[in-house]
Amino acid sequence: MTTTPPALVGLAVALLLGCASVEGGADPDLPCIPGSTRCASVASAATCSDNGLAWEPSSCAPNEACLSALPGAGCEETASGERSVEQNLRAIARLRLHGGAICTAFFVTEDVLVTNNHCCPDLTACDGTEAETLVRGSGPDHGGPVVTVLETIASDLALDAAALRVTRPDLAIAPVIFELPRDLTREPVYVVGHPAGRPLESSLGIAYRFADEITYEYPSGPKTKVAQVLYWAQAEPGSSGSPVFSVETNALAMLHHTGGLRPQHFGATEDDTDQFTRLLGATDARALLTWLRGHGVEPEQLDSRFVEAP
Repeated sequence: MTTTPPALVGLAVALLLGCASVEGGADPDLPCIPGSTRCASVASAATCSDNGLAWEPSSCAPNEACLSALPGAGCEETASGERSVEQNLRAIARLRLHGGAICTAFFVTEDVLVTNNHCCPDLTACDGTEAETLVRGSGPDHGGPVVTVLETIASDLALDAAALRVTRPDLAIAPVIFELPRDLTREPVYVVGHPAGRPLESSLGIAYRFADEITYEYPSGPKTKVAQVLYWAQAEPGSSGSPVFSVETNALAMLHHTGGLRPQHFGATEDDTDQFTRLLGATDARALLTWLRGHGVEPEQLDSRFVEAP
């Protein structure tokens, strides 16, 4: 099978969404393709001039939303009834743990957040912690409405997932919608979270491989996780618990848990992983959905009419 280098995959996905970071006008590292549009913020954009020499301020149309002002940005058109990037952004929160560490979490119902087990390893570790919503943008970090964790409904080491019941946020949110059971291998995805505790950042990537079980080699020792996805994108500490969405549907595809994986970290060689020298680890959202329903949490699943039949 012919493989595509990650750099070329990233470029192809970037061109698909019109994605890159733009601050006001031009970005010296951003190719200016005549007529192309990039996001300058969550509400505005920049369009490359017809002669390809300059970026000109513009704005997203009323039925569009900008993903973020950072890598992975893009203005998207949303058909009536379909999930939008803007809705996904409103579902994400920055979770402040006891001791000062930061994780990302996201709403799966109006009062249930999901994050990683390693952020909330038992049923009391996160009780009383707080999560801020609508923390995004490249300007001053003003934060947003805060919710408090009332209880940990469940925390699972094998899925690296934790479900937290929280106070209802004092704002309109749209909990994530879960992806349909389908193979997303080699499909473009984007991860959105709070790397290093910063305001929301996003990165485009691609799903690389699904596996029923993977044993990861961590500095603390091996850990076996089930329903695993290896994917390529950018993430940092603080991204733990970030949602990973399908580009095609904007539905939840994975729960991010580990970054900076080299092939030897999951029992593979560089030949096994084609030209992906570093990958990220995540839990398949379909297994996560089954787990949540088993604990009495009933998230929404994508309507099949928004996915083209094969």
